[in-house]
Amino acid sequence: LRAAGLSPLTAVSGQNGAFLIAVAAPALSRVGRRSRAVLTLVLLVAMVLVTRADPSVLRAGVMAGLAVLAVSTGRIAPAIRILALTITILLLADPMLVHALGFRLSIAATAGLVVLAGPIESHLPGPAWLRLPLAVTLAAQLATAPLVVGLNGGISPASVPANLLGVPAAGAVMMLGVTVGTLAGLVAEPVAAVLQLPARVLVGWIDLVAGVAAGAPCSLLDRVRLGAVVGVIVGAGLARPRCSPRGRRALVAAAVLVVVALCWPRAPGPGEHPLSDDVTVVVGSCGGVVARLSGSVDESDALAALQQSSLRRIDLLVVEPGRAARAAAASVGEQWPVRRRL
Repeated sequence: LRAAGLSPLTAVSGQNGAFLIAVAAPALSRVGRRSRAVLTLVLLVAMVLVTRADPSVLRAGVMAGLAVLAVSTGRIAPAIRILALTITILLLADPMLVHALGFRLSIAATAGLVVLAGPIESHLPGPAWLRLPLAVTLAAQLATAPLVVGLNGGISPASVPANLLGVPAAGAVMMLGVTVGTLAGLVAEPVAAVLQLPARVLVGWIDLVAGVAAGAPCSLLDRVRLGAVVGVIVGAGLARPRCSPRGRRALVAAAVLVVVALCWPRAPGPGEHPLSDDVTVVVGSCGGVVARLSGSVDESDALAALQQSSLRRIDLLVVEPGRAARAAAASVGEQWPVRRRL
């Protein structure tokens, strides 16, 4: 999930709160406006407490609560104003949140959706059913790019199609969880398994998308290449309306070729390449790849180091003795084709 850019699916966000309110809507619609607002706020507080008040959950809960208060009082509250009030309230309550990566990623992604999604959608070609989800994905990716690049060293281009294919399924899984999942917890196991079959199929689809995207033949975009990709896309978008129909097609084709060239994998050349203190890759003159894991290697660090190297396969995986190294080797074998293990 992390290599495919789908790790946000594992975090509680505003989407979870929206689904929770949607499920409770039939009951909430039977009470008055003020009572509806109070009960909705109670639901949001319960969601925050159940999910242990993580930074992203706090952002989602406070922002949804402010939106509920605005609607219940008949006021028009722009999303950017609600986001600004949310940041102010949370940082006044806990100034140390400014150092939490989850809080910064959540704020950046939300700001990207509010500020960038609309303009991006208006400049994208194609049908409306594709433009909106693509614009939302690109807006969130661009807004969080500085933080993600600083954390992981780059962004996988495969994360855009992965989110387009995986996010709708994740939304359906969440909706099934708060409806069918509740019922499945009250019945016997054979019946529960049948009830959960749609959710199981959708989770399998997300796992398949993540696996394919994580092993996609593309290279991580660092700061320079990511800036070049964004520059090419923005430049093509600005120049497109001024070109003739034939010129537009040529411009789009040229932009696609440049972006593909920037995303093309650049595996390390022959020689020894220490990727980290515990991970070393040796590439032979014939192209053979040997990866060595030390006995104390961290599983997450090993995966991140190998992903940044843009390797597509490992011919020989050398694993030093140690429980940590064995666990890391098992994860590496799941994400890269390993011919032999020593």
